Parts: sequence; structure tokens; C-alpha cells
Amino acid sequence: MSKILKKLPNILTILRIVLSPVFVVLFVKGFLNSNSLLINLSYLFLLIASVTDILDGYLARKYKIVSDFGKIYDPLADKILIFCSFWLMLFMLSILYVGFDLGFRPTNASLHKLMIAFYCLLICASILRDIIITIVRFKLKRTGVLMHADRYGKLKTFFQIITIHSFFLSIIIFFSLKINTVFTFLFSFSYLCLIISFFFFIASAFNY
Repeated sequence: MSKILKKLPNILTILRIVLSPVFVVLFVKGFLNSNSLLINLSYLFLLIASVTDILDGYLARKYKIVSDFGKIYDPLADKILIFCSFWLMLFMLSILYVGFDLGFRPTNASLHKLMIAFYCLLICASILRDIIITIVRFKLKRTGVLMHADRYGKLKTFFQIITIHSFFLSIIIFFSLKINTVFTFLFSFSYLCLIISFFFFIASAFNY
């Protein structure tokens, strides 16, 4: 096996760490300047970062490439991608909650604001849980113990990624096409996926 192939999963992990803040910066800059090209480009970086997560895991399993770096920094790269995306989602949700600056006008503003508040609460709880688990993981590493991601944690991450993609697709489609129905469907779907991820979040937290 070539040295490059052995290092490829770790290279993809590092790429995911680098692309996560780039996605946020481009999206915010594109949104504040009403630049759909930058917003679409930012989503492309989000998509690439998500694909690296699938690809590095596939390569590691197929070629049995296991390293201490991968065991620690692959879950960390996932957390960075999710943290960056969630913080940006909180920013966008605050805009939807306060000013409806996207031009979206819900039929029931009170219910809409309640949904957004609960959405933000779930995101904050998910962020707090992952921060605690990450701190514990690094503290255990210092004692020579490697804490692997469990099945529930992986399912939680999967649904979180689906949540993120459906949320930003809803924003991008509405920003570009101004279609309320598509926005509402994707936004509601992201809401549902986040709720599902929350159940796995609780299960994995108890398991850890």
C-alpha cells in the first residue's frame, strides 16, 4: 500500500476541518451582500466537506487504515463541521425570527417563532453535548484511553448532517428562487431530522 493511500483518510479529515470555517465565511459574506454566487459556492464547500467524512471512513474500512490520529481527529473534524454549521444556522434562524429579512411571511407568525425558538434550543443542546464529549475524549486520550464514536453517536451525526444540508438548501433555494413551498418543506424536513438526531444524541450520551 502506498504512503499516500495510507495518509489519504487523515488528509481528508484535515480538509474537512479547513473547509468548515471557509463555508461559514463565504455564506455570511454572500448573504450580507446578496451574492447568490458566493452562497452557492459556500454550499459546494459544505457538500465537499460532508463527502470527505464519508470517503475517509470508507477508505479506512476498506484498506484497514487505522491510526490514533484518525481515531481522535476524525470525530473532531465532524464536530467542527457541525459546530460551524449550527452556529451559522442560529444566525440565520435569528434573522428569520426577528425580521423575516428573507422575504418569507408565515401565515402564523407566533407558531413560526415558537418553532424557531425550539429549533434553536435543540441546536444549543446538541452543541453543548458535543463540546462535553469532545473534552472528555481528549482528557481520556491523555490517560491512554481512546473513546470511539458509538453506533448512536454515528446515527446522531448522520441526522445532524442531513439537518444541516436540508436547512441550507431551503435557504439557498428560497434566496435564489423565492419559492415558499420548497422552503417550507425543506425547513420542516430539517426540523424533523434534528429532532430525530436529538433522540440519538440522548442515547449516545448515556452510552458514553
